Amino acid sequence: MQVESTVLMSLFWKEKPAYLEDALLSLYNQTVLPDEILLVCEGTLPEELIQILHYYETTFPAGVLRWIDAGDAKGLPACLNVGLAAAKGKYIFRFDTDDICLPERIERQLEFLHQHPETALLSAPVDEYDLEMKEMLGVRQVPQSHEEIVKMAKWRSPFCHPVTVYLRDVALSLGGYPLVSAAEDYAFFSLFLVKGYKAANMPTALVKARTGKDFTKRRKGARFLKGELASHAFINKIGFHSNAVYYFHVVSKTILRNLPDKLLLTVYKKFVRSK
Repeated sequence: MQVESTVLMSLFWKEKPAYLEDALLSLYNQTVLPDEILLVCEGTLPEELIQILHYYETTFPAGVLRWIDAGDAKGLPACLNVGLAAAKGKYIFRFDTDDICLPERIERQLEFLHQHPETALLSAPVDEYDLEMKEMLGVRQVPQSHEEIVKMAKWRSPFCHPVTVYLRDVALSLGGYPLVSAAEDYAFFSLFLVKGYKAANMPTALVKARTGKDFTKRRKGARFLKGELASHAFINKIGFHSNAVYYFHVVSKTILRNLPDKLLLTVYKKFVRSK
């Protein structure tokens, strides 16, 4: 029998144990527990991560926490597709193993979806912190209405992936995450929009995300740019971006990903993050 809520996480074997423990503790402290927490494990997990999983397997009610091996799947989008196929929930709550859910996240998003059953995709702002989760760096803001979301989506992703919720059946019908190595969420969510599914964003943040000093470094270089351009090519192919918008992204992203770290961070702060 299908349950209502599945929290879907991808666990890489190099994840820091303290980060995973913080993430799972934040789920345990929810005002409304999810029906299922599903971790897709990529690579051979070290003993310390396994011990944390075993601890929370017995801490949560029986059957809530489970983890599966990613098998031959490599990379975030492929692992999430494995999880989509295995999940039991009607709604998929995305979450990352190095972030922290605010206590009312599950409750508030479920309440919104119950009140707006036409919504197939829901997100919210994210509070961005340093790696130690001690200093708040700003808030990644997103538009709220479907019309504003579609308008922004032509230029950048109007959702925050670690706090999104979407209908599993819709996600599967769309083919899951495109297998690109960067901006896979942008490409995936563009499928929802181009097919006319209703989307919304809640007004206040529900997740605390680790960004830290290497934030810009993870968004630079030839590998990241290649994946990002593949994502834009996919969005263009499905008809959500016009050719003109697609070529604008090719030029602008090529310039952006080659900027010095400080200048790239300044651009991010000006156009994405607010204090």
